[in-house]
Amino acid sequence: MKLQSKILTCVMGVFLFFNGYPQQEIIHRVAFKGHKKFTAHFLKQQIQTQKGLPFDSLALSEDLKKLNRYPGIKQCSYNMIETPSEAVNIEFQIEENQTLLPSFTAWHTIENKIAYGFGLSEYNLLGRNMYLHLYYANNIFSSYGLHLDAPVLFSPNWGLKIGFSKNHTLEPLYHGQHKILYEYVLATLFTGINFSPKWNKRFLFRFHYLNEAYRYNSGEQSDLPTYFNIKKGMTEIAIEKDNRSYNQYLTTGSVNTLQFQMITTLGKRNATGEMNFWTISNNFRFYTNILKHGNLCFRSTLSIAKPIQTPFQPFLIDNNTNIRGIGNLVDRTNALLTSNLEFRYSPIQKRNFIIQSNLFLDSAIWKTYGHANEQTKSAVFTGLGLRLIHKSLYNAIFRLDWGHAVHYNTHKQQAIVFGIGQYF
Repeated sequence: MKLQSKILTCVMGVFLFFNGYPQQEIIHRVAFKGHKKFTAHFLKQQIQTQKGLPFDSLALSEDLKKLNRYPGIKQCSYNMIETPSEAVNIEFQIEENQTLLPSFTAWHTIENKIAYGFGLSEYNLLGRNMYLHLYYANNIFSSYGLHLDAPVLFSPNWGLKIGFSKNHTLEPLYHGQHKILYEYVLATLFTGINFSPKWNKRFLFRFHYLNEAYRYNSGEQSDLPTYFNIKKGMTEIAIEKDNRSYNQYLTTGSVNTLQFQMITTLGKRNATGEMNFWTISNNFRFYTNILKHGNLCFRSTLSIAKPIQTPFQPFLIDNNTNIRGIGNLVDRTNALLTSNLEFRYSPIQKRNFIIQSNLFLDSAIWKTYGHANEQTKSAVFTGLGLRLIHKSLYNAIFRLDWGHAVHYNTHKQQAIVFGIGQYF
């Protein structure tokens, strides 16, 4: 039996030597149909599947994943058409999203007043997968900004990110057991480049010029300064690996973002005497489908900064950032671990919209600043949410969540949080 097997292997080897391996089909034509704002020329530049190359199913699969991530594309599929000359035609079918989206949000300020913000976002500017966002907010004081992100501006792998903003708010600082309110003004100008060697990997290099000003507003007086102004430079490096796949409102896969920032004071020292410090954060998200219309989603974020003795710590514990229901800007820290677990289920699906329910569990543990000693705090909140999703408008998701404390170090707390887009 072994002898017969060896003879058969030799015969196959001789056959392949004289006749060659089966030829790969050559791509004769690549075409796009259904696109309106995009141009076929631009889309062809973004993919690996090109006329004259051998047909590669793996490259085609990666092209589909890449195009389906573009905000301007609702769904992308393809047809492979055989030709008599042992070549194939690849035809991509594009269904576009509407990408011009106004937004409005409202929330309670730390002084229990109503704050509001509105903006305008274009997720496919000029049909070239560019993101433009303008916003205005009134959180006791006025804030505004403009951001432009063009991830494939120079080539399918290289892009540009620029923007400026001026945020003027009333911020709580925690000095020992005392809560002090400061008027805070942050003016930012930034520019950066991004490099994407593959469809699921991205490197971001960015530089920020920051001008921060703090002015004492109210609260118990302390040895902190009543006013100071700092100019800073911040260098940011981020690495992202994104293996998510999208089917309209359902997401599967994972994404991990590692971010490093180095902040340097320009000119005089800051209020703590520190010339510079660093921060590092890792954000991991995982998504999987459960049942027919369900999504189980998980996020974990670890953030650490250089320990410095100051109440002006870089990371916030807040309703809109990490713990739904805990309140607005309840604490600051230089070491923070958070996790968010939620189950999204979509029982009502119509032609143009979806109603989605949400059950979540948010938790965090962090270190607090204090002159006498440092404490460790923790919080666990659970709650319910509702999403109204428009199928043809990119990111047109109205989000409403109610969170209630299961465990909180200081007191029981509950709050309603709403906004645009999924929480994560």
